[in-house]
Amino acid sequence: MLLQLLADYLIYPLFIYAAYRGLRAGRPRMLIQPLATYLLSATISALVPHPRPYAALGLEPLISGGHGNSFPSDHSSLAFAIALTQGGWTWLVAWTIAIGRIVALVHWPFDVLGSLALALAVNWLYSWREQNASRNKGASQRQR
Repeated sequence: MLLQLLADYLIYPLFIYAAYRGLRAGRPRMLIQPLATYLLSATISALVPHPRPYAALGLEPLISGGHGNSFPSDHSSLAFAIALTQGGWTWLVAWTIAIGRIVALVHWPFDVLGSLALALAVNWLYSWREQNASRNKGASQRQR
């Protein structure tokens, strides 16, 4: 029961917190970046055939859910993306979700590390895009 709560359901209040905080602060990146990371993760997991640990080991999963391909972990991707935009205590929650997914036998450690790499890559791309947009805006203002 506790494992189900940590590994499966903790992502929902974390997402609601991130959405509320991002919308309230007028910072859409706090919502858009995690959603983009999640969508990319779901697309990759739909395309990459990778069995879940419980299926590969012939065991029962310790939580309900966890069907389909294993790589990357959608829950962990979203949690890490939220932690990257929110910082602070959200990192503890993200790692709790990620480790819970491994303990529950629905993801391999590699799946979770891949999720972290994906969240970092999307964060870097979003930062790079923002930096170039502000640089281009500054250059166009200097030309006037």
